[in-house]
Amino acid sequence: MTKTTPATLPLDPDADRASRSLASGTVSASLADGPFHIRDTPGQDAESSAGSPAAQRPRERADLAGEMVVVLLAAALLCAAYASVAWYGFDLLEEGYFLVHARRVQLGGLPYRDFSTPYTPGIFYLYAWLMEWVGADLVGFRLIQIVARAVTFVGLYAAARRLMAPGFAALASAVLVVMDTAPEMWGIHPGWITAGAATMGVLIVSWYLATGQGRWLLAAGAAFGIAFAFKQNLAAYGLIAALWFLVVAERDLPPVWTPRPLPQLPLRPRSSALLTRAARVAVQVAALVLLPLTAAAIVRPYLSPLVATLYVLPLAALSVLGATHFIYRTHPDTIAGGGTSVIPMAGGHGLYLGRDAGLAARPLLVLLGFSAVTLTWIVPLLGALDGRVDLLGGFVGRIDPTGYFYGMKPLTTEHARLVGVALLPPLILVAIARTGLWGRRGVALLLAALLALVLGALLKGPATAPSTEPWSVLGALQRLALSAGDAWDGFGQTARPTDDLILYLPVLAFWAGMASLALTVGAGGERTALQLWYLAAGAALFLNQYPRMDEIHLLWSAGVLLVAGADVLHELYRRAVRSTPALGQSGAARALLGLALVLLPAVAISPRLWQRLDDWSRFSPAPPAEVHAAGRGARVARSPLTLPGGGQVWLPEGEGMAIGEVVDLLQIKTAPGEPIFAYPAVPGFAYLADRPSATRFLHLFAGMATADEQAEMVRQLEGVRYVVWDDGGAHYWVRPGDNAPLTEYIRTHFRIERFIGPYAVLARDARGPQLAYTLPGATMPGASGP
Repeated sequence: MTKTTPATLPLDPDADRASRSLASGTVSASLADGPFHIRDTPGQDAESSAGSPAAQRPRERADLAGEMVVVLLAAALLCAAYASVAWYGFDLLEEGYFLVHARRVQLGGLPYRDFSTPYTPGIFYLYAWLMEWVGADLVGFRLIQIVARAVTFVGLYAAARRLMAPGFAALASAVLVVMDTAPEMWGIHPGWITAGAATMGVLIVSWYLATGQGRWLLAAGAAFGIAFAFKQNLAAYGLIAALWFLVVAERDLPPVWTPRPLPQLPLRPRSSALLTRAARVAVQVAALVLLPLTAAAIVRPYLSPLVATLYVLPLAALSVLGATHFIYRTHPDTIAGGGTSVIPMAGGHGLYLGRDAGLAARPLLVLLGFSAVTLTWIVPLLGALDGRVDLLGGFVGRIDPTGYFYGMKPLTTEHARLVGVALLPPLILVAIARTGLWGRRGVALLLAALLALVLGALLKGPATAPSTEPWSVLGALQRLALSAGDAWDGFGQTARPTDDLILYLPVLAFWAGMASLALTVGAGGERTALQLWYLAAGAALFLNQYPRMDEIHLLWSAGVLLVAGADVLHELYRRAVRSTPALGQSGAARALLGLALVLLPAVAISPRLWQRLDDWSRFSPAPPAEVHAAGRGARVARSPLTLPGGGQVWLPEGEGMAIGEVVDLLQIKTAPGEPIFAYPAVPGFAYLADRPSATRFLHLFAGMATADEQAEMVRQLEGVRYVVWDDGGAHYWVRPGDNAPLTEYIRTHFRIERFIGPYAVLARDARGPQLAYTLPGATMPGASGP
């Protein structure tokens, strides 16, 4: 049996400062060094350092405090910008869905018994509580989402700063800010709340790696538990990643200490050494195998080479790396000793449990934190449901994904070409610096080239200018700027096959991070463990992108992988600066190199950036002369839409008038408390008209309701007099033939009373025409044959 002595344990954080700079809690980069530059951590080179590590700490703390102020002010500014336009728009599907369910809970309804939902209940109870005690309207709910966004962005930045300088650390958050859908399309979806809590869980695990304090593992489990209460899949994936990481990377993790009051455990008998080692290996092998198998089981209904590449192969690659470099490796352990002996901690503050006990203790601490949060609501919920676990099938994955699946286009050669072109500028810049052209000589050559261009334009300009006005260099520059603006506008209005490159950016970031980690993993240590953790958490959280592989879900799924990709770019920056003196000696060169390295994500988000800038220009009031102006960017008049909970939101005039007329008609034709039905995905009308929904389903995609559930819905519709039919959604979210028993009942028992915009208000006693929504192959009564 190998017995570990206190002398072999890294008890003093400053004793191993060179290899564990993050563990000491110091800041390894400073705003004073520029946004991309990262200086060596104090203490790494004691002989050349001007002062001792202790003398450097006050400056580091001051730098950290100043950076925190800047980051928090930036987050507050972003929140204020969002809040200033929180009055815009209304999403009949998403916002209507959560508002109607929250209203049901406020009136005493019980999720899963009284209405069907695939979400965990936290969001409904939060909104119901606000409705009851605060009287919050829709804008108030949006403010919660704004704060959740800020938590996500700041959490990603803080996680990235564990590895990189500020300019690169802000990259992941900047990409998500640009990709955000608000305020063009608001939402009160729990995705942002869950993303914020899951991001904090990832960050808290990194704090555990820095400090070795077990309470951070408890806190991480609690963060994932909070996320689980609002949206289960993202939280579950983060929890799975944490358990996998704590089992696979246990050699690189800090030792586990227990408080002194706990009873001392007996030393491990020699006869049990083989048994405990076999148990440890069995647990680790199970973790390695189950991680990719779990992903494969999740994506199995739509498994394809593309889906496997996006969601299964990354986790399989992580398990291969974990097996070869973290479990069965040849470099020395970060934690000396592999026994379960109990060793007193220096200073008498606790006991070191040893490797085998630590392997079990770390995952248990995370599970304890997760269970402490989850059991507080799931046990009372099961009691209210009379123990009917079958009713919880919706949020444990027993759903048909047919109506939810939204695939991605496969990568093309144009994608690869665009990625290659975006990676060229930093290579060219490094080549210029290494050939000696950076500096005075390069500036002289550049100025000479510009002078030649101006002189050439001066000689040719007056003779070739088509205008009768006098030619000038300033006029030419003005026309050049206008041409650039036209090109930018044309860029945004032209669809390209590479516009979806942003959807592949997280996967590119993962494989780049894997390559970087595989090349440096032999060194071990905390940085290696932190890189592995971000890759594992990022790849697992990215599973949330399935089955709706679109840009909206990317906002909640991709953040941690983008952090891993930013770390790769930062390492390339460091290596280039260190290997090329001409770059390291010039602040302008370093800034230009940093900008060149972030060109790839900039190119990926450029289509969305164009749309975002164009849409934001529409939020200023529209003067009468521009109300009916043609062309993109023209400001449009808006009309107010009054909400039943108080307050107003403003919609484009045509959209707002159509929704308002439908709501007015429903309120006139139906009595308070009379149920209505909306199909297929416009539950917002039930909320705006303040009428209950007739069925347990507020929106109905293909495969969402079984045949028995549709039969029950038909029986419930027998007491309904009015149905709102979204004609466009009936051909977008679903197709004729989907939900056939329900749609046929509506078609044969209701007639059109009034068409208002894209919506048909159907009534039982209406005298209008029958709804033209027949099953495939059928014809309308009275229609002539082909």
